[in-house]
Amino acid sequence: MRRIQCLNDFNYIEGEFIDDYVVYLRGEFYNLYEYLSNGESSIEFILPFHQSMIILENEGEFNRLIMDEEKNIEFIEKIIINMETSLNRIGLLQFQDIQLYYFLRYN
Repeated sequence: MRRIQCLNDFNYIEGEFIDDYVVYLRGEFYNLYEYLSNGESSIEFILPFHQSMIILENEGEFNRLIMDEEKNIEFIEKIIINMETSLNRIGLLQFQDIQLYYFLRYN
């Protein structure tokens, strides 16, 4: 499991995941930045811990999340990244906010 709270965190996932997935996650980060920032620059912006973006790295993490948090799941969406890959985007209710989880799947 990986946690994204700031732009610098993308340095740790680039090269470990396919480029299209990282591009999608950066877009999600910028959407959260636009919604949650209080005028700070995107470089200074840090997501609160309970709103950080969580990358699930394997099927076991995905299944545990679904089983353990069944009552707190607000939504599960399938997003098509490209011809070979898609992802599950999961919204989990945390402290009256939605925390986003992502799980990459190969079609």
